[in-house]
Amino acid sequence: DRIEPGSHRGVGALYEQAGRVDDAAAQYRLALAKRPAYARAAEDLICLELERGQPGEAAAVARRHLEARPQSEPVQRLLELALRGGPPPGERFACRRVWDVAPHQRASQSR
Repeated sequence: DRIEPGSHRGVGALYEQAGRVDDAAAQYRLALAKRPAYARAAEDLICLELERGQPGEAAAVARRHLEARPQSEPVQRLLELALRGGPPPGERFACRRVWDVAPHQRASQSR
């Protein structure tokens, strides 16, 4: 398969924006299958699973990513959130803002 992990992640993000969350999850999973340490794809899939009310699946994705990249603090924070069962009911949830990462750090995490 010649498709790069970043392309799978990009297509996943487009599917997610279009409301096609199953297709988005599949693309994020393909990206992670090719590059298990791909932080952006892991974060996107974890967030998608949390937003779908699947904290167990989000935790499983986080654990697999942390095996490949144990120093990933954003994913560690997302794992902690997933282990608590996700965000509290009724709370407005912006998963991708759970952590505070400078843009230059964010870019280096996607490699």
